Amino acid sequence: MEQISEEGSNEGQGFPMTRKMVRCYIQEMYKASGRTSLFNLDKGPSDKWFRKLKKDYPQLAFRKPQSQDRGRGRMSNKKVAGEFFQFWRDILEKHSLLDKPSQLFNCDETGWSGKESGRRKVLGPRTGFLYQQKPIDADHMTAHLCVSADGRFMPTMIIFKGSLPHRNYKDGLPGSWLFSTSESGYMDSELFYQWFIRIFLPNCGRARPVVLLMDNHDSHISLHLVEKAREEQVQLYKSLINRILFQLLNIDNISQMNLII
Repeated sequence: MEQISEEGSNEGQGFPMTRKMVRCYIQEMYKASGRTSLFNLDKGPSDKWFRKLKKDYPQLAFRKPQSQDRGRGRMSNKKVAGEFFQFWRDILEKHSLLDKPSQLFNCDETGWSGKESGRRKVLGPRTGFLYQQKPIDADHMTAHLCVSADGRFMPTMIIFKGSLPHRNYKDGLPGSWLFSTSESGYMDSELFYQWFIRIFLPNCGRARPVVLLMDNHDSHISLHLVEKAREEQVQLYKSLINRILFQLLNIDNISQMNLII
């Protein structure tokens, strides 16, 4: 049974096991070992067996996982994290910003469709975040967020697919938020420039230089953005591995957005 408890930790890698998967795993384990089982090997463990498992290992529970894009999941490993922190330290030393967190910003966007939670329950820890890697097709709405290293959040930009909703979509949301549309519902270079002008610059403070770290996506970059950033002494950096930083932001803040939008 200890092995089953350890397998439940696969959820930390994005591969938690459903009840059906656990049944198959137990069946194969007993067949391979030749041990006598208390259940029908052709049908697998019964519901009673699962109740005893949860009683013996209270740290496990069947819960609905959140979906995580596979591309994002691949970036979440120790080697990539180490490379990122060295990359980030070099930037801070170059601009003499090691002790100036209010001048460091990270922005990213996430899309969702309201179908981010898995339908089937999987076996994993009773508490904490539980996710399952899968392709996420969430292209009809995007939230663009930005936070400073000292914890200040800028107003959010929401991008709808095609057109703005007919209903009163701003009800209950901060008046400082920016709303826009694109054909796909994704960020593009013109929308990013509008965000930079209307949200970032008015909220990043007067101290200079300022560093803005973005993900490695071409939709952010345009000539007029680069020229404006240079004029305003904003240093723009792109890094694929900065995706590591925004996983917690996605979990804690996007889940709350789903409740209010």
